[in-house]
Amino acid sequence: MKTRIIIVTHNSAVYTNWQLKNLESSDSDLDIVIVDSGSKDTTYLNNLESKHHCQVIYRDNIGFVDANNIVMNLDWDGDFFLLLNPDAMIEGKELDLFLKEVSYIKSERSDIAVYSVPLIKYDIKRMSPMTIYDSMGIKCNLYGRWVDICQGKNIKKWDADIISTEAICGAFMLIDRSKLYSINKINGKFGFDPNLKMYKEDIELCMRLKKYGFKSVILPKFRAYHCRGWDRKKVADWARFYSAKNDLTIAIKYKYRALFFAMLKYIVVSNKVKQRVIK
Repeated sequence: MKTRIIIVTHNSAVYTNWQLKNLESSDSDLDIVIVDSGSKDTTYLNNLESKHHCQVIYRDNIGFVDANNIVMNLDWDGDFFLLLNPDAMIEGKELDLFLKEVSYIKSERSDIAVYSVPLIKYDIKRMSPMTIYDSMGIKCNLYGRWVDICQGKNIKKWDADIISTEAICGAFMLIDRSKLYSINKINGKFGFDPNLKMYKEDIELCMRLKKYGFKSVILPKFRAYHCRGWDRKKVADWARFYSAKNDLTIAIKYKYRALFFAMLKYIVVSNKVKQRVIK
């Protein structure tokens, strides 16, 4: 099963070698494509070492969506895209077992388009995994907010082999290429909706695939790690605006139940941005 790993970097020197080093134990047919989106200093990408085929594409700061879409629209005859955040990691042997399981599931079921694993929080400073979840998928809660399932909760054993979820966190997202190409293009391109630019693009893609009858699932017996190197409380105004705008787009297209929360969030964020611009 041929898998193309897509990693979008932006000033990611802290993580990249750690990430690639852990993939070295994989014996799978992997093709790694790194898209650097406007790093101030790209020297950390000059001498990357990997036994797998690895290439780097350099671009200005075009954002997560466009950077991933560049790779997903290249000519390639493989089976899966694995979207891997620069601050996320899976050990190579674990990836092999996961891909083997996915291959079996695909042979038995035709209704799954996106696969993932439990994401465990990781302390990059101590180079040590934590004992709590970062994400077990994404859901829309009762009042219309999209949240990471089990985030901050202690790791536990799951009885089910496959867990369906509304959406998958884009930090570790395995996409069936054939399913992706079977649904409609947006602006002449496959992949993420380029109108979203960044934030909630993973949710939109899962909801779009769901509209065409394809599911997103978590395989709980495997695991990957995510540092999540940003603080929600320190997110810039422009980022909050994109997030709120995209919440509204997703609610209108797929989730009317979330429309009230999305509209309220958009109004509040827009007013805060305007007030700060005026000041």
